[in-house]
Parts: sequence; C-alpha cells; structure tokens
Amino acid sequence: MEEEGKKGKKYLGQLTSIPGYLNPSSRTEILHFIDKAKRSHQLPGHLTQEHDAVLSLSAYNVKLAWRDGEDIILRVPIHDIAAVSYVRDDAAHLVVLKTAQDPGISPSQSLCA
Repeated sequence: MEEEGKKGKKYLGQLTSIPGYLNPSSRTEILHFIDKAKRSHQLPGHLTQEHDAVLSLSAYNVKLAWRDGEDIILRVPIHDIAAVSYVRDDAAHLVVLKTAQDPGISPSQSLCA
C-alpha cells in the first residue's frame, strides 16, 4: 500500500496527560473528556476556517497538516497508535487517536481529535 489517502477536515486539537482509565470505545467518556477540555480552553469551542487541516493516511503513518501551506501539525507512526475511535455527536464527526508518541510514554498519554 504505497498510495496515500488524503481527506480535508477540521483539526480540533491534541490533549496530553490522558487518564489511563479513559475507554477509547466509550462514546460517553470521550465526549465528556472533550467537553471538559473545551470548558477549560484546552480545545477550541468552535471550529473555524483556521482549523482546516488535511488528514493523510499511509501504510507507515497518519499525518495532519494545515490546509493553508500544509505545515505539518502532527505525524504519528502507525505503530504508535494504541486505539482509534469514531464518535458522532450532532453534526460533529470526531475521529480520535489514542497514541504514545515518545518512547517510554504509555499509550494513554495523548489524545488527538
């Protein structure tokens, strides 16, 4: 699989220090955690054009880049992805990656949406 798939989306943000008990398959837990992060201004409350991003998926990594100029936001090797979740909430479609990006950090440390 050498071809890369690209899709334009909006980037909500990345959270670190995710509690180990967070169940990535629980819609309720994920939405509660994201709502809490929005209230504490760790994530934006409303997404605008400045949050436009391009999601690229290859056999080796998942890459997020800003649509304007495509500066890289995040690149996660496939082997660092602990879980992937999809949550639909009203008009929002959230793809959540639970990752460990640094050696020695447990997979429960980082969450991207």
